[in-house]
Amino acid sequence: SSCLFLLVGSCLFLLVSSCLFLLVSSCLFLLVSSCLFLLVGSCLFLLVSSCLFLLVGSCLFLLVSSCLFLLVGSCLFLLVSSCLLLLVGSCLFLLIGSCLFLL
Repeated sequence: SSCLFLLVGSCLFLLVSSCLFLLVSSCLFLLVSSCLFLLVGSCLFLLVSSCLFLLVGSCLFLLVSSCLFLLVGSCLFLLVSSCLLLLVGSCLFLLIGSCLFLL
C-alpha cells in the first residue's frame, strides 16, 4: 500500500507540477512576446511616421518656398522693370522733345 501511495503521489505531483510549469511558462511567454511586439511595433511606427513627416514636410516647405520665391521675384522684376522703363522712356521723351523744340 505504501508503494501504491508513493506511485500515485509521484504521478500526481508530476502531473500538477508539469501543468503549473506549462501554465506559468506560457503566460510568461505571452506576456514577454506581447510586450516586445508592442515595443518594437511602436518604435517602428514612430520611426516610419517621423521619417514620412520629415519627408513630406520638407517637400511641402521646398514647394511652397520656391513658389513664393518665384511669385515674389516675378512681381519685383515686373515692378522694377516697369519703373525703369517708365523712367527711361520719360527721360528719352523729354530729351527728344526738348531737342526738337530747340530746333
